Amino acid sequence: MAFYYEEPSHTFGEYLLVPGYSSDQCIPANVRLTTPLVKFRQGEEPSLSLNIPMVSAIMQAVSDDHMAVALAREGGISFIYGSQTVEDQAQMVKRVKSFKSGFVSSDSNIRPTTTLGEVIALKEQTGHSTMAVTEDGTATGKLLGIVTSRDYRVTRMSLDTPVSNFMTPFEKLIYADADTSLTQANDIIWERKLNMLPLVDEHQRLRYMVFRKDYTEDKEYEHQFIDADKRYRVGAGINTRDYADRVPALLDAGVDALCIDSSEGYSEWQKIALDYIHKKFGPEGTSQIEIFWVGGDSRSTVDRIHGKGSATQGDWTKDSNGNPVPYPLFADPQMAPTLGIPVKGFPTLVLIGPGNKWVECRGEVETNDPDFKEFKKLLALFMTEKDKPEALRFTGVTDLYQGETQVMKLAYSTVAPVTSVKWEAPAGIKLTKVNDTEYTVTAETLGTYEISATVTNKNGDAKESITVTVSDPISAFPFSSPMDTKDKLDKGWRSLDLDGDGLGFDSYMGKGLMARLGLSFKDPNTKVGAENSEDCLISFGKFYPTEFNNGNFSGDNINAKNELLSAPLVIPADAKAPTFSCYITTLFRANNPDKLKVMVAELNGTAVELLAPQSAEGSGWTLISADLSAYKGKTILLSLVPVVNGVSAIQVDQLRVTMDGSTAVDTPTLNVETVLYPNPAKEFITVQTREGSTIELFTLDGARVAVSKAISGTTSIAVSQLPAGTYMARITDKDGNNVSRPVVVQ
Repeated sequence: MAFYYEEPSHTFGEYLLVPGYSSDQCIPANVRLTTPLVKFRQGEEPSLSLNIPMVSAIMQAVSDDHMAVALAREGGISFIYGSQTVEDQAQMVKRVKSFKSGFVSSDSNIRPTTTLGEVIALKEQTGHSTMAVTEDGTATGKLLGIVTSRDYRVTRMSLDTPVSNFMTPFEKLIYADADTSLTQANDIIWERKLNMLPLVDEHQRLRYMVFRKDYTEDKEYEHQFIDADKRYRVGAGINTRDYADRVPALLDAGVDALCIDSSEGYSEWQKIALDYIHKKFGPEGTSQIEIFWVGGDSRSTVDRIHGKGSATQGDWTKDSNGNPVPYPLFADPQMAPTLGIPVKGFPTLVLIGPGNKWVECRGEVETNDPDFKEFKKLLALFMTEKDKPEALRFTGVTDLYQGETQVMKLAYSTVAPVTSVKWEAPAGIKLTKVNDTEYTVTAETLGTYEISATVTNKNGDAKESITVTVSDPISAFPFSSPMDTKDKLDKGWRSLDLDGDGLGFDSYMGKGLMARLGLSFKDPNTKVGAENSEDCLISFGKFYPTEFNNGNFSGDNINAKNELLSAPLVIPADAKAPTFSCYITTLFRANNPDKLKVMVAELNGTAVELLAPQSAEGSGWTLISADLSAYKGKTILLSLVPVVNGVSAIQVDQLRVTMDGSTAVDTPTLNVETVLYPNPAKEFITVQTREGSTIELFTLDGARVAVSKAISGTTSIAVSQLPAGTYMARITDKDGNNVSRPVVVQ
């Protein structure tokens, strides 16, 4: 076989390779990420400079006041979305500016008349156990007291107990003046061994709270973007319609920067708005605003901006008198190709570091996490030898049950070698070291606890904490979990992310699929779960959808490893026929679909297979069940483990543990039909049953929260004071026959 080469041949001797020059000053420590936010004259310092070159897109799904605080904390700035009323946007700006570095504006505020049930519901909603009791229930009202989780015990108090009966009153509080500095507040906290110090003005109105952990965080966020009063910087998006009303309101709220948000920068509306803003708020007006403009797409070429050609709106570089406009105009449609950034969707968010190193971070900021932990991981990519440890994060079970032991892991980023790793936990939680980054956590006493870890290198230390709760094991049956609460697992089940990729069992309608992709059913009556329920759980195995376009999913190839773990279940020794059951189906039909196996372990024991891998039959939901009779008189944990075979995903719904072998939603034993509605309920549940029957409402851990006597055929029970979640209603007739029904309170 002969080959003919028509081009000339070359040898290495015909080429000279000239290496590029790098000086001894070309080191990471000499790289600054500081980036001017506004224009400035050569030789002068810009009036606003970001500490990291990062801003957030002006989108409702991205940039609200929570994003603004989180991004300013890291050194960037967020532009709060303008697709809302002027008043609402101004309030968001005010909320950001109310944050002082190390100072917290209270977001969990109650009145003295608030009930214990409402306190529990608010704690569930915000995740905060410390609540300010103010006269009007606002964050700046007259401070009357403080409520923490130490002030009450749910098992020993009625849910309708008013806060005034168990709060710590103002006269017993340690507090400070509103003008107290952060250092002074921290000194008081340490001297008086406090977790929180309220700051009040001369009229006893609450201004700020300073927490022990917030002082530490303030020192950790050394690059935070703050003004002269130590308030976070914040921007806002405006449009070209109501700018005459919106701009003054945002300036009064304290906004630091404004950005005209438009899909088309080259339009007459833009010019009109810019001229108005510059005249009224620029150098000739109040001097509050300095305008800079980056605009354009492929159509807004330099020639068109100068008024050349047929497709132009005149020379935008000159005003009506022929003088140069006082703000820059330029188009840069080639930014993405120049940086080499693939534009996969909008907004395109990119973090750019030293040496033109960049990473796309759209997914990391599209999150409900107020601390933006995933975004912090990306910032750690730009660490140097001179940085202290960063991006500390815990992974593990946070909903614990008395007597059980679970694994907690710690991850962090550092360039300099670590000199020490220290874990701490209060009494009630036992920590047993496996290694520096892994401990076993044993739940000894009921309550809420904070586990912390401090990582130290030669440059300093970083501390992170995680809150865990310890509850009683499940001992009331039937134990039913319909999983209909969006983005939240029912009490008694935990999703374990075994490989640390951030993926586990999520709700189908929530972040697991529908809400994450911005999808919704057109038919509001469509139900997605088994037995026509509102929602279900989903676990992805080898394919994770990130976009949905033209009827098709696109996404990332993954290899997820996770499981769904139950709370400890106390199986009675005299149980008739203890049984576990649930429904399964698959998403993305495949020749070899994903399956689900069920494991069982005695408390703190080794898990064994209870049910071999099961697959859904046909296109609907399949009921699977397993006999638990071998575990009578024992405390066990169940775990549901996906068996990944392809690109399909496994869906799980209507999990139940019963003691009589039943797998149906209802197990009526009364001679007459018992009807309970509405379900889910918000204000009341109505029960139609036999007169003289006793109606009881229990939490899933067995605590009775309501009881009523059926004096007629129809009885109503108020549930508005109860925290959202799943309960069991037990109806018992005069002969002792009873029936249990699950009740979902929203």
